[in-house]
Amino acid sequence: MKKLIFKLLLVLLLIGIFIVSKHFPFFRYAIANADEVKVTLISVKGDVKLKVKEELKKVSKGDVVPLNSTLECGIGSEAILKWENGNVIKVKELTVFKVKSSSADEIGKEHYEMDITKGKIIAKVKTLVTKDSIFIIRTPNAVAGVRGTEFFTEVTPENKSIFSVLKGSVFVESAGIETIIPENHQVEVAEGLPPSQPEPLQSEIKEEMEKEIKEMEETIEEESEGKEEWEEKEEEESKEEKVSEEQEPTAIEPTPEDNVSNIVEDIINTEINEVLQSDIINFSPGTGGMDIIIQIPEEK
Repeated sequence: MKKLIFKLLLVLLLIGIFIVSKHFPFFRYAIANADEVKVTLISVKGDVKLKVKEELKKVSKGDVVPLNSTLECGIGSEAILKWENGNVIKVKELTVFKVKSSSADEIGKEHYEMDITKGKIIAKVKTLVTKDSIFIIRTPNAVAGVRGTEFFTEVTPENKSIFSVLKGSVFVESAGIETIIPENHQVEVAEGLPPSQPEPLQSEIKEEMEKEIKEMEETIEEESEGKEEWEEKEEEESKEEKVSEEQEPTAIEPTPEDNVSNIVEDIINTEINEVLQSDIINFSPGTGGMDIIIQIPEEK
């Protein structure tokens, strides 16, 4: 009898969860896994290689950069990476750069994490939407976090990390000390030491940064125009291939949420049938219709 009572309570709980998930989609999204945000090479110049699972191969424009893969740029070489949702990073010559995490979920939470062990990168990061979203770049001796900015990160041959901010702000943490770098300032981090005090950007560094960002923006614009032309061509070819007769209706594939709902619904129906066949629930005529009577027998 205790088993039937437990099942009755389980049914009520499942019904509640089922109703909430049906009428409040964010309830499902809150427990859903984040989707990977694809990273693509939109520009490749010179000797650029990608190391995936210990295999080093040469890459070209349009290649996708898998998570936990390492990009290596040789002398006089560089590459520009673009994330699906707008973040862009240029990897300069003699740089080793790794994409560790790149994800976003349906409610706007984003997570990006990268490593640079040597060399220089230029980042143009869009503003993160939610407070718990993060964009982190790690060097051998520091961690930098941003929420929407344009900045340089460099790891020198002496293993010193340099962070230069053109727009927005960047926080840098090293040796347990965190420093905020304001716009048009930079800090240096030596091995085992906290970040230096922010200093104004030198004019030549600022000019170099502005030039690099402008070139990145031009590359992004060219890539967008090329993509639009390709999409227009695909649309025209699709129209030409259409036949006059009506196509048979295709079945709509159920979404993962629909599959989960159907499974939960089947469980609820099974449990309800078993409870209804027991002596716990009885129906009797009442003044306003049919009354449902739940009887919990005493233990003998």
